[in-house]
Amino acid sequence: YMLEDFGSMMSSIYTLYQTITGGRNWGEVASTVVAAHPTMALVFALYIAVAVLCVLNIVTGVFVENANAITRSDHDHMIMEEMTARERWIGDMRAVFERADSDGSGELNVREFVKYVEDVKVQAYLRKIGLHI
Repeated sequence: YMLEDFGSMMSSIYTLYQTITGGRNWGEVASTVVAAHPTMALVFALYIAVAVLCVLNIVTGVFVENANAITRSDHDHMIMEEMTARERWIGDMRAVFERADSDGSGELNVREFVKYVEDVKVQAYLRKIGLHI
């Protein structure tokens, strides 16, 4: 199998590619390499260790880091949406109190507030924005 696996540069590259991607059992290829010279077993084992354990783990790490970045970005987006919703709610509440100020004094007394919230439409609006009176 030596000439078949390592007879040319392309067949060597293809054989080495197959051993690290699971296309071939690297133990079978190692026995062919050892038959050529026993010290080649060490070289081949180092190749497998570096290729599989280091390079492929780095590639996997890049994919995992990208996935984490996307997740973080999504989390940040959710926080921004929540903050925008809160600002909108505060604006709605400010408008409610401004409309309840019937005398236009800029201050809301109890009489003005009670009169305002007695209106059924106002009660429905307050329930819509999360206030149940």
